[in-house]
Amino acid sequence: YYLIASDFDGRRGNLPKAAISSVELMEWSKTIPALRQIYVLDTCHSGGLGAVVAGLYDARVSVLAKALGMHVLAAAQLKQKAADRYENNGLFTHFVLKGLSGDADTNKDRAVSVMELTPYLAKWVKKASAGGQEAFIRNFGDDLRLVKVE
Repeated sequence: YYLIASDFDGRRGNLPKAAISSVELMEWSKTIPALRQIYVLDTCHSGGLGAVVAGLYDARVSVLAKALGMHVLAAAQLKQKAADRYENNGLFTHFVLKGLSGDADTNKDRAVSVMELTPYLAKWVKKASAGGQEAFIRNFGDDLRLVKVE
């Protein structure tokens, strides 16, 4: 899995210069001093990050990730495209924004946490795409409040 930059010209030889591999992304996450990390990826095939997340986190790092918190919210499964141009955003981004604005506040505490947002995304991305796109979600660790809803 690669995150492709806007200057990618379509040639495989240019890929290492114009992309970030999932391995690089996970290795960088180990150097970030934040105790909790959230990755939000609205890209096609973003579920491909799942194998890398599982593979890179050995038992020791997995325990640390669970204690501190790492959350991956991705637009599509490994072999799925992510819908673009859905109400001026990607389909996934549309529901991330809608969820953060309060629609995902299932316990009505006027805040949206990552553990409220993830089932909301799973439900609405699948429903809005008639099953053609399913969010890829991996939560390691404790819940985290993302926004306060006014």
